[in-house]
Amino acid sequence: MILGLYAAFLRTAFVSDLEFPGAANVIDLWMIAGLMAVVPVTTSLGALGILVNDKTSGGIRDFAVSPVSPMSMTFGYILASVAVSLLMSVIVLVFCQIYMAAIGGTVLNAVQLVKVLGVLALSVLSSASVLFFMVTFINTDGGHSGLSMAVGILSGFIVGMYIPLGNLPGAVAGVFSAMPMSHSASLFRDIIGGEKTSELFAGAPPGMLSDFRHDMGFDLYAGSWAYEPWVSVAILAVSAAVFFVLAVLNVGRRKA
Repeated sequence: MILGLYAAFLRTAFVSDLEFPGAANVIDLWMIAGLMAVVPVTTSLGALGILVNDKTSGGIRDFAVSPVSPMSMTFGYILASVAVSLLMSVIVLVFCQIYMAAIGGTVLNAVQLVKVLGVLALSVLSSASVLFFMVTFINTDGGHSGLSMAVGILSGFIVGMYIPLGNLPGAVAGVFSAMPMSHSASLFRDIIGGEKTSELFAGAPPGMLSDFRHDMGFDLYAGSWAYEPWVSVAILAVSAAVFFVLAVLNVGRRKA
């Protein structure tokens, strides 16, 4: 859906606002970065459908009467989700690089690729933990489908793909900017498109680059305070750990 909307409407609209040579390349890199933040979320949630299937089929009761600990159960489901999500995310990344090479755009170098894979691993772990915790409260296929639809739609707004974060009301932008997914997108954007964005605005008036980075979600803010990259990394890591613990506790409560 994101790719369809981008190709049909968003790309032309965003590029037309930037009257600089190379603007299309920067916007394409921005889109790829946002997509890399969304894919771990949607694919993790899709993979976690196995947990819902186990609930509806009664298979989860076999675990409940077994000596398998809640931590082992949680780790197993999350590990499966992480494996699927990582695979799908890497496939999307490869596809995006092929696309950029085909249109003569910027392709990631080795250093950028290593950084992207590192952020991707954190993003997948965070997404899988958060969504596993949410899915522990869902007991039907219909509930999982509804959650998947809602997450699929909202994720594009949260990372600023449909409407740039700088164009949203301050309170809404602040809430979205606090979410792990947005920090994943911010890190991806800086790695994938940060250098080309700086080159694009090299001869522009002072402040134009910072305004663009703010509006397009390269830089995230809590009020007037800017999140540093290390804070974004910490938010992803902490969210993965906290929601894993919460999921273990919820699984243990339901197993008891």
